[in-house]
Amino acid sequence: MKCAKILQTDAIREGDELLEKSARNFITLYATEWQYAISNHAHQTLENAQYIKPKMLQVRKDVVVLHKYLQDKINNINKSDKESYTELAQLCLAQIILFNRKRCGEAHTMKYSQVEEALVNQK
Repeated sequence: MKCAKILQTDAIREGDELLEKSARNFITLYATEWQYAISNHAHQTLENAQYIKPKMLQVRKDVVVLHKYLQDKINNINKSDKESYTELAQLCLAQIILFNRKRCGEAHTMKYSQVEEALVNQK
């Protein structure tokens, strides 16, 4: 499209009406047929590539190892130390994300009151 517009402006400068008309016709065809002739096929090709792409599933053994590691770290934190609170919060968030991995974006928006309510309702 850019090349056709440059060609059209050059043709106007040189006074070549035949070249200008040819460039204008190309621009018109491009504007009307691009999405059907080219863009649509490219979009379908990209969609098909997404369906063919294999999905990588988490290996259960890896999830179990990570869970045990996080649990050990949580158990070994000095809970009376104020500096350890940040690390504990991060480890708990990691545990929640691991547990809720299909909807991991929800974990960071959870409020403390929601967690407390869930714990009360669980009992």
